[in-house]
Amino acid sequence: MQAQASPPRRDSRQWEKASPGLWSQAGSDNYRSVVYGNGRERKVYFRARNRTEAKQKHEARRVSARRGEEPDKSTASVADVAVDFLAMIDGLVRAGEMSPRTHANYSQRWRTHLEPTFGRLRVQSLRAEHVSRWPAEIRGRGSSSWTVRCAYTLLGSILEHAQTRNLIVETPLRRISKTERPQARNKTDARRLTDEECAALIKHALPSSRALVALIVFTGLRQGEALGLTWQDVDFEQSVISVRFQLERKAKDTIARRTRLKTAAARRDVEALPELIALLKKHKAEAFARGHSRPEDFVFTTANGLPLMHRNVSRDFATAGDRAGLNPKEGEEGQRVSLHDLRHTAACRLIAAGLDVVQVQAQLGHANPAITLRLYGGEFQVAQRRDALRDKIAGSGLGAVLRS
Repeated sequence: MQAQASPPRRDSRQWEKASPGLWSQAGSDNYRSVVYGNGRERKVYFRARNRTEAKQKHEARRVSARRGEEPDKSTASVADVAVDFLAMIDGLVRAGEMSPRTHANYSQRWRTHLEPTFGRLRVQSLRAEHVSRWPAEIRGRGSSSWTVRCAYTLLGSILEHAQTRNLIVETPLRRISKTERPQARNKTDARRLTDEECAALIKHALPSSRALVALIVFTGLRQGEALGLTWQDVDFEQSVISVRFQLERKAKDTIARRTRLKTAAARRDVEALPELIALLKKHKAEAFARGHSRPEDFVFTTANGLPLMHRNVSRDFATAGDRAGLNPKEGEEGQRVSLHDLRHTAACRLIAAGLDVVQVQAQLGHANPAITLRLYGGEFQVAQRRDALRDKIAGSGLGAVLRS
């Protein structure tokens, strides 16, 4: 039979017994839990909002200790965990389950934004207060809200990796309040284009990217998804475009290749209008004349049959926006039209046409309908108000005046 655990000697006057094996520190949210596992006693310090939560955490630790799951003391630093995490990501890249660009982005964010602050800290010593001060530090160095948010997300993944390796019980990010968590904010709102503006963009696009611009306007595909299409993905008889891969962003001195989509929901079949199918047929005939219309050939290519690159497409699109008069002239204020504006415009058209949130999510390839509703909730409300107004006017009998 195990002996009753005695209160910790250090600062014993500041601690009071909350329940068997659990002590609370007066005037704070600090708790100390004494658990037994592998034939020895362990003292664990943690924080909790109240005694009920503290008792729940103590019981969970007690059970974990008896199972031998309670993490042992470790001198591993956050940098050690990050190295192991990035090695795991590199393995996924080699297996073809993740894009090399993802690994490159993670590595850059770690080196630039996280390692200087957290690298030397022991992962078991990292606390919520360490993390809560960090966003203000890198904002002060000029980092954008998206940069802060992406780096914060990466830190969360690294700490979850530490948790799966039994180095910590829980990630300290769980102690960060919603108010303190970095939020990403776009510098500009997405722009909804009119029919005339879309037609002008397609007209002024370069011949090599005209069909690409039209495709995104009418389907809302992401740039990488559109550039990753091959002719076998286009079903001319059923008027369906199968989105299965994306073209990764080409790094220096590398060859661009198709990679898997980030989420299962992004893998989808997109309905295409007859006018778009007709345009793609014409585009394929031109590709056939150049010898680039085999099933495995890319739909959008250079004259040599190589896939169009993201940077070149963005540059050519900017030129089309200038020619169409949709970009502010030099010295003028205003928002430049972007490829994402085409996707946003396509989404707004789908909503105005009466598609519900699940149908729009399926067409756009969002991970779940909640994302679609968060991004386009205002558009759905406008469509609902418009439909309700039409129904009320129709029910008023005013239409009888025209029929008389």
